[in-house]
Amino acid sequence: MAGKGEADMNPKVEVLKAFAALDIDDVREHAKLDDDLGMDSQDIISFRCELEQQLSATIPDGTITREMTVADVIKSVSVHVRKAANGDTKTGMQGALQEEITIAAPMRIVYERLHKMEHWPAHLSHVKAIEVIYDDGHYQEFYMTILGANQSEVRVRSIRKCEERQISFFQLEPPPFLAHHNGSWTFLETGSEQCKVIAAHEWQLGVNAPSIYPGDAFCPTEKIVDEVLRQHARLTLESWKSIIEEGEMIREHLLIRAPLPHVYNVFADLKHWRAALPDVLDVKLLYADGLHQEFLMTVERAGKPETIRGIRFLESERRIEMFQPDPPPGFQRMSGVWNFMELDNGTEVSATRSFQLRGADRQDAAEVSRRLRGFVKANLDLFRAYIENGLHQGG
Repeated sequence: MAGKGEADMNPKVEVLKAFAALDIDDVREHAKLDDDLGMDSQDIISFRCELEQQLSATIPDGTITREMTVADVIKSVSVHVRKAANGDTKTGMQGALQEEITIAAPMRIVYERLHKMEHWPAHLSHVKAIEVIYDDGHYQEFYMTILGANQSEVRVRSIRKCEERQISFFQLEPPPFLAHHNGSWTFLETGSEQCKVIAAHEWQLGVNAPSIYPGDAFCPTEKIVDEVLRQHARLTLESWKSIIEEGEMIREHLLIRAPLPHVYNVFADLKHWRAALPDVLDVKLLYADGLHQEFLMTVERAGKPETIRGIRFLESERRIEMFQPDPPPGFQRMSGVWNFMELDNGTEVSATRSFQLRGADRQDAAEVSRRLRGFVKANLDLFRAYIENGLHQGG
């Protein structure tokens, strides 16, 4: 558990703040969470999540239970914070992170998507295969083949416990750069058509971590792994949000053997697009302030020119987000994201496209997803050749 030290927080004050954030009033130290404060299991999860945000830390399952009094909670949190500050945590994990996202859909639907892991390869491009060993609805064991460092395939074995509002996991066979890896997804119903998903991960580095993610004094291996896992958690949550809210989504990854600033600049500076992509006939930049762009791009589709208008949001050397106010014919909505991560041997680029068709059935959507995935992959390959061959340096 990494977060505020003992000198930075008062456990009693932080606990009372968490109660207040949930609009639970008249909190006295002898009050029991269930009988006196009327807290159910959902309230306990919400309370723990609120406390984790205030402490910038992960609180393990069982630290807070419904049978406790407020005084018990204060004592339990105090002991846990003190142990964490001394490096004596219950889990012994070196790293921890927490990411969250709100999805405009009922909690039941969101939970179902994350529960049925056998469907993940169809939705998440970094998941290449799932082999279910055991699944009774409550407990699950499975192998998962994912894209690891440098786009290599990695096979992990996971155990999951699926409860009403939380799915927790640990990996019997984690990725080669980790010795241990566990975590959870917590589901909070924030409205009849809205659900907050909180992803928490804890890990301990393996002996192979320095060779897979070599670091230096400025950016050690521990920091690199933290960023890799954090971006993975964030992208996965964003993927599920797009899939559930917008209907369909595809994502492709690619390693470009060039420094991050060079790669990002090619994607951000639209003058390179016409040179890198043969189907781009013309690009007109209508607005640019360094952080935002509006442009018209004319591309060749089925032998005919087609002009689209795009809006982009730029986060320097990290992320470019795009949407099309006037999407292509047949589309109700089209948006996308490029994420950039600097690795030891180059830059990893992740391209995501989310879309919704006009009046199309599921079969049409599946075929469009297949064609769009091929289109995105082909463009990434063209960008890689353009950058690695040094053609961008003359632009």
